[in-house]
Amino acid sequence: MAKQKQTKPAPIYVIAGKDSFLVSRQLEPIIDSLLEPDEKEMGYLVVEGAKADAAEILDELRTLPFLSSRRVVYVRQADSFVSDNRPVLENYLDSPAKSGVLIMHVETWRKNTKLAKKVDQCGVAIDTGEIKPWELADFALRYAQSEHGKTLTKRSAELLVEFTGDEPGRICSEIDKLAVYAINDKNITEEHISTLTGNNREYDIFKVIDAMATANTSQAVARLRNMFTASPDAAFTVVAALASHFRRMFRVKNLQQQRLSQQQICTKMGMSSWWLNKFLRQANLQKWQFSDLAGIIKALARTDYEAKTGQTDLTAAVEQIIVKACLRMKRR
Repeated sequence: MAKQKQTKPAPIYVIAGKDSFLVSRQLEPIIDSLLEPDEKEMGYLVVEGAKADAAEILDELRTLPFLSSRRVVYVRQADSFVSDNRPVLENYLDSPAKSGVLIMHVETWRKNTKLAKKVDQCGVAIDTGEIKPWELADFALRYAQSEHGKTLTKRSAELLVEFTGDEPGRICSEIDKLAVYAINDKNITEEHISTLTGNNREYDIFKVIDAMATANTSQAVARLRNMFTASPDAAFTVVAALASHFRRMFRVKNLQQQRLSQQQICTKMGMSSWWLNKFLRQANLQKWQFSDLAGIIKALARTDYEAKTGQTDLTAAVEQIIVKACLRMKRR
């Protein structure tokens, strides 16, 4: 769905998308174009789709505005509202209110319906799209440049995504903070990201891995639980970061076995020498065998899938992986 060019405000806007951050990036400019800041208190109404009453909303749109240039009604999470009121909305669009604007957010918008075709004729339909996990680093690069005039390298962007997770809103929020932190620098570097964004989680992950390497089961599990407690809403992100560290350990150990120089390893890994030195200091690679690393990587991937499909409890399963790894270390 492409945004239609309008010479005046449209009577209806439909924003389709599942990511709340991407939706808000489309919504806010629309609201700002429709109402002045001092008009929003009287002219802007937000309604939850599950509680929305079509008759009340249309009455609101048809009521002459008071202390504002128009009345704007935003129906949030409007999928059920649309499904329950298609004929009513279709009839309304035959003769929409001249001073009222209806905005609806839906997760899905079928373009072949009668309502969608009417919206295309008189209004604006916007598809926010979806940012795939492998596109997040490029998204971060573009956002840093467009919003702050800052440059991120591809590796720096990937590091940021690793520490932050796969939510575009959180990534942008971290970039906003990093731009202030690096206000006198043209580039946002790995050092900036490690210090401001990833330092605590990264340090905690290495503490877990170090405890595993020394077969200290109680300490490894306790530190893992601390990470889950500190980020209860980001458990999958913690596990993804843990798996990423083990994959990186496997690759670096493999390159060392090939007797590559440190600079060659940096090139192969896409790491700066600063980041590789820090990684080598903390990873205790000499204590790990390839079979250890491969087994943990495979187990974490399986656990991630099973947890996301409701087959296992994430935290308990990861604890089991760590306990088994510690037992193997202890038997040596």
